[in-house]
Amino acid sequence: LGPQFNQAYNESMVLKLGGPLDTDALRRALDSVTNRHEALRASFSVEDMTQSIAPAVTVELPTLDLTYVPELEREQALRRALEAEARAIFDIGMAPLVRAKLIALTSSEHILCFTAHHLVVDGWSFGILLSELGHLYSFAARGEPLVLTPAARMTDFVQTLEERQQQP
Repeated sequence: LGPQFNQAYNESMVLKLGGPLDTDALRRALDSVTNRHEALRASFSVEDMTQSIAPAVTVELPTLDLTYVPELEREQALRRALEAEARAIFDIGMAPLVRAKLIALTSSEHILCFTAHHLVVDGWSFGILLSELGHLYSFAARGEPLVLTPAARMTDFVQTLEERQQQP
């Protein structure tokens, strides 16, 4: 769990977004999906091996504008940006253990890099999160309420596992 090994536990997904993009709707969707799941609001103390769940978090959405970069150099600049994002470490003591970065390639072509620490996301759950993010973005872009059925709570799952272990 030390800082020198932290980046080895990063999970990143890269989405290519085509067409007009409503960045405010994307920000609202990111916050909504993150606050919907306890795991995405979790932080961990290495000293006493405890987990805390923040009541709410905000996911920053910094934007890197590569539209001014000559087309022949843009792919290399994109690759460098994505590698840096994937390697940036998380402070596991501070929620959220997820981050997003939006990279503008042209006015109608963007890359969304969504990175999370493996303590809170795995390959299977990433698919669920990205599906929810797509639905929530659609709602937000249309100006509709961001509503999905309630997510399963991580604490309920852990309690169920503990109860199963106690059964003969």
